[in-house]
Order: sequence, then C-alpha cells, then structure tokens
Amino acid sequence: SWVFCWQHGLTKEDCCGTPSRGPSCFDSIFTRKECCSIGHAQLFPSAEPDPPDWAAAARWAAGESSATGQHPSFRRAQRKWEAGMANASVVLSEDI
Repeated sequence: SWVFCWQHGLTKEDCCGTPSRGPSCFDSIFTRKECCSIGHAQLFPSAEPDPPDWAAAARWAAGESSATGQHPSFRRAQRKWEAGMANASVVLSEDI
C-alpha cells in the first residue's frame, strides 16, 4: 500500500530542497507532503480483515435499536479505514 518516492530517477535533494525542480517532482500520488517528510506515498490504504459478528448482524437485522452501535460498519476502525480510503482516492477521469 506504500511506495517509495525516490525510485524513478528523482531524489529528495532535488525535489524537496530549495529551489526545487518544481511541480514535475510531484503528482496526485507522490505528493510533496508525503515524499518530503517520510519518503513514501500511500498508493492505497490497507484493509484489515474483520471477522463477522453474526450475533450483532442478527440483532441489527431484527431492528434492535442497540444493535446499530455494535454493527461492524459503525466501529471506529471502519470509520478510520473509510477516511483513509477517501484520502487515498483520486478521480482519474470524469465523464460530463
């Protein structure tokens, strides 16, 4: 999910120093913020497996009001993963 920034002939010294080589060093994947700070860019967020909680799913399907807090989609880890996915997503094209 992470890729090294300086593998295509560019160097941190060339792109992050002053003066830099300009915008040709960075794009929507290899951003200045990630490459100049940690040297790696997030290509896509990793998805950790979450074992199914069948009892919670049954409570949720039955419409129990207390079940929504237990459903996997409401867990903090799920929300964190969704935020990471949104931050790593890039629109490659758009039809108008």
